[in-house]
Amino acid sequence: MNNASPITVPAPNKANIQGLILQGYSHPYSTHFIFKFNDKDIKGIPAFINELILHINNAENWYEVAPFVKPAYMLNIGFTWSGVQIIHPSYKAAAFTQSFTNGPASFNSQFNLNDTGPSVPDGWWGKNFKHADVHCVVHAYALTSDDMDTISNFVAQAAEAGGASVTELFPMAGMTAPGNTDGRLRQSQLPPNYIHFDYRDGIDEPNLTPTVPEMDPSDLSYFLIGYNANADTTYGVPPSPTPNSPVEYGFAKDGCYNAFRILSQDVGAFENFLTEKAAENADSIPQQPNQKFPTQEAYAREWLAGKINGRWRDGTPMTLSPNTEDETQVENTTFKYNDPAENEPDMKGLKCPFSAHTRVGNPRDEGVHTL
Repeated sequence: MNNASPITVPAPNKANIQGLILQGYSHPYSTHFIFKFNDKDIKGIPAFINELILHINNAENWYEVAPFVKPAYMLNIGFTWSGVQIIHPSYKAAAFTQSFTNGPASFNSQFNLNDTGPSVPDGWWGKNFKHADVHCVVHAYALTSDDMDTISNFVAQAAEAGGASVTELFPMAGMTAPGNTDGRLRQSQLPPNYIHFDYRDGIDEPNLTPTVPEMDPSDLSYFLIGYNANADTTYGVPPSPTPNSPVEYGFAKDGCYNAFRILSQDVGAFENFLTEKAAENADSIPQQPNQKFPTQEAYAREWLAGKINGRWRDGTPMTLSPNTEDETQVENTTFKYNDPAENEPDMKGLKCPFSAHTRVGNPRDEGVHTL
C-alpha cells in the first residue's frame, strides 16, 4: 500500500531562479560563450563561477523591481553533465534524468532530432572541438552593441580568473559569417520583431504558471526542478524532472534541464524555394483579392510563405484571413481552429495547414493528434 502524500509546492522564489528559465529575452544582441574545464586542475573553476554569479540575472521581472528599467544586458549560465562531474565528482549520474547525462550526442537524441547526414555530432561546433569538450555555456544578451561589449568583458574577466582551469572554445573559428570576428556564436540586431526569414516574431509567448501538472503544459513542474505537485514524500524529494537523491537535488533545485541547439538557417534557399514553387503554382492558387503585390506570382510567393508558417509574414493568422494580410489581426493570439463561432472552423486545414509551424507548435482547441 502506498501511503505517499502529495507535496505542497510553494510558489517559486524568482530571485533564486535564472531569468532565462522563466522569461524569453527580447534583447537584440546575444553571444553564447563555450567553455571547457581542466579536469586535471580544477582549482580555478570556483573563481570563474563566482565572477559570473556577480552578473547573472534572476527571474524577477524588471518592471516589477526597482529601478523598473529593462536591463542593458542579461547573463545566464548552464553546465553539461560532464561539466557537473568535474565540479562535483561525487555526484551520481543515476540521480539525474538519462537524457541529461547521456547528452545530445547519444543515439536516441540524434534519432529524435534527425541529426543525420551533415548534422551528425562529428560535424558539430564547426569541427573545431568535440562535443564532449563542452562543459559550460554562458548566455549573454544585450540591448546595444556597446552593452554586448560590456557584458563580454565581464565574461572574459571571469575566464581570466579561472586561469588554467578554464578554456574558452570557439565554434565559429575559421568560418565566414556576417559579424563573426572572433569565432564566437553571435546574434546581431535584426529588424525589430522579425526573424531571418522575414516573419513577424514574438507575437505570442506562453505564460508559465504553478498550476496542476498535466492540466496545463506550461506548468512550471514540467521543467523547473523542485516544483512537482504530483510528487510524493516516500524518499524525501520529488521525482523526475528533479534529481532523485537529496545531495543532487539540493544542487539542482530552482534550475532546469536546458537544451542549447544551433540551427543553420539558409534564407537564400528558402526564398529560392518560394520563387520556384510560386512560378509553378501561381495560376492554381486563389487570385489575390487586392493589388498589394505587383503580380499574381509575387502574391503566390507570400501566400505559400504564409501556408508554411501558419501566419502571413506580417503576423496575420492564415485561419482568420487565408487570402490576404490584415493589419488589424497581426497580433491576434486568441484565434481557434475548431470553434464554429470563429468565422468558419478550419478542421480540414484548408486555411492553415496542419503541418504549418504555428499550428504544430500550438494546435489550440483542435487538441493534440496522436498515432
